[in-house]
Parts: sequence; structure tokens; C-alpha cells
Amino acid sequence: MPNAQASLADLSAVVLQKHLDKNTKVRLSEEWDNEMLTQEQEEYAASDVWASLQIYKYLSKLSVPQPLPSDLQPGLQVLLYSVENTTVIARGQISLHANSTFYDSIRISPSRTVIDVSVVLVPATIVTTHRKQALMSFGIPPFSIVCL
Repeated sequence: MPNAQASLADLSAVVLQKHLDKNTKVRLSEEWDNEMLTQEQEEYAASDVWASLQIYKYLSKLSVPQPLPSDLQPGLQVLLYSVENTTVIARGQISLHANSTFYDSIRISPSRTVIDVSVVLVPATIVTTHRKQALMSFGIPPFSIVCL
């Protein structure tokens, strides 16, 4: 959603599970241009600052997906994306089989590795490396697949 928008009150509700009072009378007051703010305005501004800081602190702790390193080590946690690279379809880790020459009759190469899938998020996703089978056809996780 490239044009998605969320208000500070929306973010506060979702991220902090806290209601942020957005008193319309105070928010739309023409007194914001005054040199001295009222106590209501100060409290309103302070709650916005507090919520913004708490949301920033929370979001800063989230790990952001990164491209895979060139030297893949077994056990490295990974996300599997759809062919379009827009949707996370599964989670897992680089398999010990990643150092093999073949897995499930598929050649392992610098552009192909073996993933031990631990969580399937989109079961109907087609895995092109395995004769175009759906993720759900591999059974209940954990299971291993070759990924690009």
C-alpha cells in the first residue's frame, strides 16, 4: 500500500495499545499561534511527543529483513518471499544440506540453497524449484526445500 496513511492516534493504538486523546477543540484551536500555550495545549503537545518517542523506540527494536550474505551459514534465520518479492511466504533457516551438491535431485549452486522451513505463511504458494509444487504439498513443517 504505497499511499497508506496512519495518524499518530492510530499508531499509538496499534503499536502501544494506548488511546491518544486527540481533543478536537484543542487540536483545531487558533490559540496555537499564541506566544503562551494553555495547559491543555501543553498536555496535548506533550502526549504527542511522548507517543511519538515510544513508537520510535518500539519500531527501532524491530529487525528489518536484510539481503542474504554471500557466505551462507547453516542455521542463519531467513524469510522466504514470493516470486514477486512482495510477500513473506515462509520462515526458516539455512539447512545443513546447503553445503551439498544436490538436494532432492536439484543441483545446489551459488544461486540455489536449501532452507529448512519452520513456518509456512502462504501454503498455496508455488515453489518453482520443486516441479512447481505448492508449499502445502511438502507437509507439515519442518521440511526442507531448495530456494533461489
